[in-house]
Amino acid sequence: MRLISLLSVILLAVISLIWLSRPRDSYLPFALTIMFAGSVPFYAHFEGRKPPARELALMAIIIALAVAGRALFMLLPQVKPMAAIVSIGAVALGPAAGFIIGSAAGLVSNFFFGQGLWTPFQMMGYGLVCVVMGLLFAPGRLPRRRWPLAITAGFLTTLIYGFIVDSSSVLLLGAGLGPQAVLGIYLAGVPFNLVHGAATTLFMAWLGPVMLKRMERIHTRYGLSRT
Repeated sequence: MRLISLLSVILLAVISLIWLSRPRDSYLPFALTIMFAGSVPFYAHFEGRKPPARELALMAIIIALAVAGRALFMLLPQVKPMAAIVSIGAVALGPAAGFIIGSAAGLVSNFFFGQGLWTPFQMMGYGLVCVVMGLLFAPGRLPRRRWPLAITAGFLTTLIYGFIVDSSSVLLLGAGLGPQAVLGIYLAGVPFNLVHGAATTLFMAWLGPVMLKRMERIHTRYGLSRT
């Protein structure tokens, strides 16, 4: 119920900003404002819950593993285990904690890969993938088995993360692009997004059941809650 209220506040904030901003020359500042407004409630909600140190430590380990995984495969474009690892964290700890894990992993990993105006888009992309994974695989919903986890993570990475990151290219080029140019940018990103999604599916199939089992054991042992 709290998460539904949180998402409602985010939606209201986004609609208000769209109504008030009305971008003219560039959509980039507008988009960054929207992402900031969408991120702050998750962090505020998480901070207000006062999570125990054990939960923070587990989240830090997941973020470190995701960053290390991205760095390990840095020579293979789009073939990265990062989306799979942060998604596992979201399934284990819940959508709100998952957003923190995904967005923080995007930020920290770019200290190695390079920070830029694309960083907030990557943070939001990973964060939203984690939110949806945490919601879909909450207790009593989709089964937490190998292939449901893998296929869902791959699909969401292709669709959500791919669209948001491709949108950063459109927004960085300004508001003067015509429909054909915008469509061309999105179409050019399709092969990269499909590779990223397929890699996420394979990494999730490989790592998901083992990591999730370990995390759930820690989760139960120390009485951690899903958020």
